[in-house]
Amino acid sequence: NLNLPALADTQVIINMDDGTLLPEGTTPENFSERLKNLPGKVRKSFRKSRAAGAPVEIQEDDLAEILYTSGTTGHSKGVMLTHKNIVNNLIAGPKMIPEVNEEGVILSILPMAHAFGCTCLFLSPMYRGASIYFLKRKPTPKILLEAMQKVRPTVMGAVPLVFEKIYHKQVLPMISKNRALRLLHETPVGRKVLYKLIGKKIYKMLGGRLECAIIGGASLNTEVELFLRSAGIPYALGYGLSECSPLVSFARVSEAKVGSVGRAVMNTEIRIVEPHPQTGVGEILVRGDSVMKGYYKNEEETRKVLRKDGWLITGDRGYLDEEGYLYIRGRSKNIIVGPSGENIYPEVIEDKIMESPCVEEVLVYQLNGQLVARIYPDYAYIENSKVNENEQDIAAIIGKILEEIKTQVNAKLPPASRIQKVLLQTEPFVKTPTNKIKRAEYVPNYLDHPGDRVY
Repeated sequence: NLNLPALADTQVIINMDDGTLLPEGTTPENFSERLKNLPGKVRKSFRKSRAAGAPVEIQEDDLAEILYTSGTTGHSKGVMLTHKNIVNNLIAGPKMIPEVNEEGVILSILPMAHAFGCTCLFLSPMYRGASIYFLKRKPTPKILLEAMQKVRPTVMGAVPLVFEKIYHKQVLPMISKNRALRLLHETPVGRKVLYKLIGKKIYKMLGGRLECAIIGGASLNTEVELFLRSAGIPYALGYGLSECSPLVSFARVSEAKVGSVGRAVMNTEIRIVEPHPQTGVGEILVRGDSVMKGYYKNEEETRKVLRKDGWLITGDRGYLDEEGYLYIRGRSKNIIVGPSGENIYPEVIEDKIMESPCVEEVLVYQLNGQLVARIYPDYAYIENSKVNENEQDIAAIIGKILEEIKTQVNAKLPPASRIQKVLLQTEPFVKTPTNKIKRAEYVPNYLDHPGDRVY
């Protein structure tokens, strides 16, 4: 049972779904009476706090919230964040994004149960006095575009998938249908000119006054990032995890580097352990005021990731450049060791495969000694595009497309990272609440992978 002594001074409880007071009709004057209509656990905590007498002063290291991880690499864990963790993080974001201010209009399409959505797109804007808008329904492309036109945000927060879909489902098809545009797209200079022209249309589609799109929660496809930059769409990339409240690194629009997730935010250190002698890629460790207290009632898992000297083992691999910019390569748990000892990062291969507009989702892993790509096609795109002009058998068309994707992607990859087999995924992958594929559901012996190491 939770004991909430601070509840003794509570005047109003607000329903975050619709902004109404709880229970319905509550005012500061009738709060105590209407509290009787709340669940028994809350009433019990209220009575305990009243009986305790004077309210307890909250300390910065006291537990503020428990956020559960998405569970992409196994079971979800309760991340214990303190008041100090959250306050440090909610201040860090706006320091690097001046666009989050009293005049700012924020559109958030991320769940509040997600650390990025809660801290960066709710608490930080509220701290700076910005207006925040939330969607009541799942952000399908149609609903999202309607919201953009209605809200006309100056700042929006989203996962990379939103912009990747805009690029793959709208920009590329637009180019492929016009021979002149296709020719322009084939040269670097022509591509920049083309992207700039298309960018004006996309910018209007996003409401016409966007000052910064905050992108986080996963890696952004490099080709999509190059499009955003050439198109003039203002964006900022960051990296974080629930265990860090969540922000670890960030780069504002004017300082962003293609492929990087920025530099460490305030009161945060980033360190690379056991870097590869050639690439510099190693395990990413983080230390600072935003690092969690530990996992709720799970000391064993806490010891695996939180060292005694305060460094958090993130489970991600990457490298730092000479200016301190961080580049992510993938999860330690996902690494595949090649026949000659090379480290193969599935996320890098998936990134290449996702460049095809015919692909909706993809998962790369090792199966019976072979590098396999399991692809869930974009059936709607395939059925409505020119690839279906001369054939009626959709199964045959998809089989042909998958083989073409394999050939095209392998041409861009080093020998050790080339796909040996393509599998058809006939239905969407099982995903977490933050829309990440649950690898443990598909990769054999995934939970036994030696990715969790204690340094």
